Amino acid sequence: MTRPFIPFPIFPSYDHWQPNQVKRFPVNAYVSARLNEVDELCLPFINAWYADRYLNWIAHSWSPQTPHLQYYKTINGLEKMLNWSFANNLSLLDWTDADFRDYVGFIQSPGSDWASPSIQPRFLVSPGKNYHDYPINPEWKLFHSTRATKSSDAIDRNVWKREIRSVTQFMDFYLKDVSAMRPNVAAAKLDWLFFKEPQARGTISDVVLEWIFETLPNLLSPHNSHLIEMYLTIARHTVRPMWQVLGTASSPGRIDQFMRNERGNWLESHPKNGSAVPLPPAFSRTFDRYLVYLNIDASQPLPALSLFPREDSLGVHDLKGLWLITCSIRQNLADMALASDNPDIVEVASEIRRLTTALVSNRPVSEPRQGKDLGNPS
Repeated sequence: MTRPFIPFPIFPSYDHWQPNQVKRFPVNAYVSARLNEVDELCLPFINAWYADRYLNWIAHSWSPQTPHLQYYKTINGLEKMLNWSFANNLSLLDWTDADFRDYVGFIQSPGSDWASPSIQPRFLVSPGKNYHDYPINPEWKLFHSTRATKSSDAIDRNVWKREIRSVTQFMDFYLKDVSAMRPNVAAAKLDWLFFKEPQARGTISDVVLEWIFETLPNLLSPHNSHLIEMYLTIARHTVRPMWQVLGTASSPGRIDQFMRNERGNWLESHPKNGSAVPLPPAFSRTFDRYLVYLNIDASQPLPALSLFPREDSLGVHDLKGLWLITCSIRQNLADMALASDNPDIVEVASEIRRLTTALVSNRPVSEPRQGKDLGNPS
């Protein structure tokens, strides 16, 4: 009886990645051993080498603020393609239209043996050993949960875009690199594919959010109360990812990223085309209060100051710092909700107890992405 194929990680964690410095790929001895077990007709080492070559090439286009996130997103797509190919005795470099359609079915409904109920480390780190000798974690899987039980089920549109982009970009790179004239198999139309309707992210209503804002001064210092109110307001109304608005500790988001039009409405830049997007009145009310607290004249051009300064003005709060402040008050905030005279507030105490920017956001989403949530960097 043939042993069922067990998917395995091919790339290192971001901390052990050495772009354009590795003379022989893969570096890890256990990964090499697993590749040796793959049918040689799959060209496992050549396929893995081209995937690594592509990774080093596309890394030049990543945002300097979040290279680790781009890294994991890229290798996740590559490892799905490679492992699926090996499991089906195929060479990724030689996929046909039929192979691509079969891969689509796999992405729609990966088997339970390809999924893990929780995030697992890729390798078992051993003290005194370097990455070359790290054993593969047998609990590691490519998916964190199965997406569907039937191939006819709909798939989330954003998930599909991410998956198809992985195939398209890699195939484009490879075909151009070898000067192949054949078409990209991922360019084929899949008219039979059905997408899920997007759903609202969270259950925090405007009334509940306003109650949270009114309660913050009872749990935080005046400074942190203003910060968290602004932080949650941005999560509620901005069209941009939180990391893009808040920046990082070394390159923090600034006050002047928001601008006012001639009618006095606050605007932000669209994340894709840079066009000015009006923000709702609820954002304007909170932002105006925040500017007053920071002693900034909103009638003048906004200064190039950090959006979330620390109380002592020495440094700034980054995304993780604001998230940790929020985590520190969730339990007490939920207890106060349970004690409220308003039944609408009491009813959502459990949601408040797990308060995240995703629950606050008005942006639609259908499926949580793989990896750490930017609004929940725990």
